[in-house]
Amino acid sequence: MPKTINLFESQKRCHSFTDSCQIDIMNGPETIRTSDRKPLDILVEGRVRSRPICVELLDVSAGGCKIKGKMGFTQEGDTIALKVEGIRAPLGQVVWVDGNYAGVSFDG
Repeated sequence: MPKTINLFESQKRCHSFTDSCQIDIMNGPETIRTSDRKPLDILVEGRVRSRPICVELLDVSAGGCKIKGKMGFTQEGDTIALKVEGIRAPLGQVVWVDGNYAGVSFDG
């Protein structure tokens, strides 16, 4: 069972990793990462296409996150809003979908 933590605090800690760069190959073309990912396993609420969703937040970095939801819960290009314990995370854009997993790039 995933545990619940405060995403806002996790994001503040992740900002200290912005000087690193990794290559990530994920079922497709290479992606250059500009920040390290912090592994998580928590349930978060959100909205996609004006629909409420509940997803697992699997990792987070200063630039985005990886989430897992029900098959077909989102598609590339969707705008997504997430919140944990009432705290809203930055808005993001879904940049890839693989089955019930999706990658989100935070706006800004």
